[in-house]
Amino acid sequence: FACVVSAAQQTAEQRRLTQYWALKAAAASAKAASSVSSLFSHSATARYLRQFDDGSALWAMAPSALEARFWDEVESAELVHNFGDGDWRGANCGYDLTIALGRNASVFPNQWQLQVTRDMPLDPVNNIFTEWSETHLFGFTPFKHVLAPDAATAASRPVYGALNFYRSAGGNPQCGPVAAVFSK
Repeated sequence: FACVVSAAQQTAEQRRLTQYWALKAAAASAKAASSVSSLFSHSATARYLRQFDDGSALWAMAPSALEARFWDEVESAELVHNFGDGDWRGANCGYDLTIALGRNASVFPNQWQLQVTRDMPLDPVNNIFTEWSETHLFGFTPFKHVLAPDAATAASRPVYGALNFYRSAGGNPQCGPVAAVFSK
């Protein structure tokens, strides 16, 4: 089925973290730019592209053209979010959205929001792991009680997705057999 939902407005916490990580990413990108360029001019890259040529003759393109194409693809890539349609046996990434909930949603909820609204049961094991990751690695403000998430903190947490670079992948099937595709 196809369903169109709007992106939720970013919370102040999400804006703060997006700005912080964008600055860090820009600095890391500037530092790595020469390495990315050298990858496209490396003879092993040309050999690899020639060996697996699908008729597009990417191997014959100038390194600068390959690099430009790479960045164009990154810019237009989609994000894919997989879920198990509410059955814990169908997904390995915690309780998540269902097709029925998605059909009626005006925005795409994250897993915390689904627990707050009781659309999914509390997930104690996944909550402890996810809370640690989101606070220690990403910098989100912690929940007061991770086993009783509150709506305001939940609204600031992310929806996870995989980069669908060439718009041909089905996402991460380990997280479930249903895929939601986010594109510009």
